[in-house]
Amino acid sequence: MNETKAIETKPKKMVSRNVALAFGIICILLASGLIASNIILASVINDKENTISSLTIQVNSLQNNITNMEEQIYDLNMSLMLQTPVPLFGTENNGVINFNLVPNSYTSWNFSISYAGAFIIAVGAPLSALDYSYVRVLWNSLGMKFDEQINGSSRPIDSGLINADFPVLPGSVQVIVGNNITEAGIVSGQIPYSIQIVYLY
Repeated sequence: MNETKAIETKPKKMVSRNVALAFGIICILLASGLIASNIILASVINDKENTISSLTIQVNSLQNNITNMEEQIYDLNMSLMLQTPVPLFGTENNGVINFNLVPNSYTSWNFSISYAGAFIIAVGAPLSALDYSYVRVLWNSLGMKFDEQINGSSRPIDSGLINADFPVLPGSVQVIVGNNITEAGIVSGQIPYSIQIVYLY
C-alpha cells in the first residue's frame, strides 16, 4: 500500500506589521536623538570656542600688563640704583662750563629737581687756587635742610679736580663754587674754573 504522507509545510516567519512599525519608530527616534545631540554638541562647541577666544584676549591683555609692569620695575630699579644720568649744563662740551672768579668770591647755580638722587660735581681750577676752593650744596626739601661743603684741600694731592657727591631730594638745589683766597701773592686777578654737574636719579 501506498501511503501518502501529507507534506507538512512549515509556516514562514513573517514580521508582523506592529513589530515593523515599532522598529521604524525606534529608528526615527534614534535619528532624531542623533540630530538633536549633534545640534546641542555644535552649540556647546561654539560656546567653548567663544570662551577660548575670550580667554585668549584676556591672556594677551595680561601679557601686555606684565610687559608694562616689567618696564616700570626696570625704570624704578634704575632709579633706585641711580642710573639715569642727566648733565645739568647740557651735553655740549661733556656738560662742562667755564667761568672765572676773583680771589675770595663765589658764584652759584640753582636747579629745580623732581626726584631724589645725587649730584656728582667736578670742579677744576689751577692747582695754586684749588686748595683754597670749595664746592657747596644747599637744599631744603620735605622739612629737611641740607648744607654740605667739600674743600679742595681734601682732594687727592695729584688731582686737578674737586670731586664731590651730594645727595639731593626733590625741590630747589643750590650749588656754590668759590674760593677763600685772602693772602696776596697766591693768585691774583681772574681765576679760571670749570664745573660739571651730573644729576643721577
